[in-house]
Amino acid sequence: AGKKALNTAAYESAFHYFMSGLRLLESSKDSWQLQYQLTYDLHVFAAEASYLCLKYDQMEQLSEIILKNSKVLNDTIRVYEIKIKTLVAKHDLNGAVETGLKILRNMGVKFPKNPNPLHAIGALVKAKIRLLFRKDNIAELGLLTDEKFLSAIRIISGINSPAYWAKPDLLPLLILKVVNLSLKKGNSNYSPYNYAGLGLILSSLGFFKFADKIGLAAIRLVEILNAIVLKPRTYFVYYTFIKPWVSHIRATLLPFADCY
Repeated sequence: AGKKALNTAAYESAFHYFMSGLRLLESSKDSWQLQYQLTYDLHVFAAEASYLCLKYDQMEQLSEIILKNSKVLNDTIRVYEIKIKTLVAKHDLNGAVETGLKILRNMGVKFPKNPNPLHAIGALVKAKIRLLFRKDNIAELGLLTDEKFLSAIRIISGINSPAYWAKPDLLPLLILKVVNLSLKKGNSNYSPYNYAGLGLILSSLGFFKFADKIGLAAIRLVEILNAIVLKPRTYFVYYTFIKPWVSHIRATLLPFADCY
């Protein structure tokens, strides 16, 4: 019932359902050991519902409990994603970015403290070299299976939007980090959007045909991976910032309607 309410944007109802479930678990002090998945799911969904209901203190309390009891990295990443979304909702964009960067540093994924265009050029050159070795067939790469790098990509994707406003010099590095990880380790559902971001960067440098090639590959990859959640963002980047440089703008109308 809580999941159904959450999926239909009935956030207050979802919050009360999940909290009722947690109260039922209180009778078992060892629920994290005896019923880990159920206990974890209830806490995570309750934390998400708390954030969506603007109950930020409740979200923090639940998040700390989850982080204390989580058994695997992937379980902690979901909590950090909620914490980042909460900071964005509170208009603390710098805090959201810094939280994400701190988590990434703890995972061994680092970014320059003061990013500049030279850092972006270096990452772009690295991506271009990898593309040459792959013969630009990015849609045919295997899938990313390394949990550590997949978790890092999820965090990076979570701070893309706040970085656009709070630290714009960092944004190209975030995009190119996912691109380079995807080219090296394999694609994930987050890859198409970042490949489209690479196309945007190439377009800004005047490489319109190459950008269009990368953008089209990103669109194909969305369909191959059935990455429905990131399809609108991928389409938006390609048909707004890449396609109009090589085709009439009317060619973007139907895809935009489909995306909507």
